[in-house]
Amino acid sequence: MNPAPIPCAEHEIAIDLHAAGALDADEAARLEAHVQGCAACRAVLDASTRALGLARLPPVTEPERRALSGLPVAVLAALRGQERRRTLGVRVAVLSAVAAALVLALASPALLRKSPGQLALDEERAWQALVERQLREEERAWRQPDFDALWEASDVFDLGPSRGNATFVDAALSSYDAGVGD
Repeated sequence: MNPAPIPCAEHEIAIDLHAAGALDADEAARLEAHVQGCAACRAVLDASTRALGLARLPPVTEPERRALSGLPVAVLAALRGQERRRTLGVRVAVLSAVAAALVLALASPALLRKSPGQLALDEERAWQALVERQLREEERAWRQPDFDALWEASDVFDLGPSRGNATFVDAALSSYDAGVGD
């Protein structure tokens, strides 16, 4: 079997359309002019015409013609009915969503708003929580003071070697021992 010739690239689709009778008169005339001078395109057109001729159905009988006469109108009417039902469903869904959003937008401030009594109660609870938290922090931070360490750090009485006036230090100690400061 001989391999099929390759048609010109710009006429490849037009050849199959012409074989099926789907080209308009101007395009068919241009293709016919080309095919007369191109053996490869002519061979492909002849092969396509023979193949489509084998696949053609017999002519439609009169009863078939009557049965099929209203078919395109009925099919189009059914398709349009489906499309109307589908678009109606989409419209209803969109309108429902918009209505729900509108109701939510209008009702949400009223639902979220707290009454004056509730606001006062919430503020009181927040204040109590703050005070309790501060008390807990103070209790954790508080330690029993070491009085001996505080006394030594205060330098109220310097009992060490005197740095200056020894008489003043001696007088202070004497008055302390005598109980004058009580």
